[in-house]
Amino acid sequence: MTGYDLVMAPLEKLYLARIRRALMPQAFGRVLEIGFGNGANMAYFDHSKIKSLDALDIKENMRAFSDVTYHVLSAEELPFEDASFDTVVLTLTLCSVPDQLKAIREIRRVLKDDGVYLFIEHEKPRGSLTGGLVELVNPLWRRLASGCQLNLETHKKIESQGFKLSRQRRGVFHYGVAKKIDEQEG
Repeated sequence: MTGYDLVMAPLEKLYLARIRRALMPQAFGRVLEIGFGNGANMAYFDHSKIKSLDALDIKENMRAFSDVTYHVLSAEELPFEDASFDTVVLTLTLCSVPDQLKAIREIRRVLKDDGVYLFIEHEKPRGSLTGGLVELVNPLWRRLASGCQLNLETHKKIESQGFKLSRQRRGVFHYGVAKKIDEQEG
């Protein structure tokens, strides 16, 4: 078990399992999960609504599930056709992506106009004390957790790339559904 896993295990029990249980059943059709890792979301999907699942990660240590197509790739250059997925899922992933805006543009490109982008991300807390603590531990955390940054405002980046967010906050976690904004609206 990595240092990241040791820190995240209690958070999984306290927060993330409930968030996954509320969010992941909304996945439908052709699904792309970016940052698949150990497949933590698999238990929470309503598989009767999923036609196919493509799992993408930069590491080759993805857990093997049947009926999943695996890709070892980064999020910044997706090899898929425009508008080819009904659902795109990212869970605690954008914090580790070097070029987040490029990755979000790629997500928008491969997502169908009526598709959904399901996300769970951690963000810098609002309070000055906890926000300051996050800034203090962020350099060490980045080394322990494969480049993960705790001090981002990911929801603002998602919105800046043509998405409307329905999101909630639970502690340091922001989660919800993002939908494409019609380019005439935006």
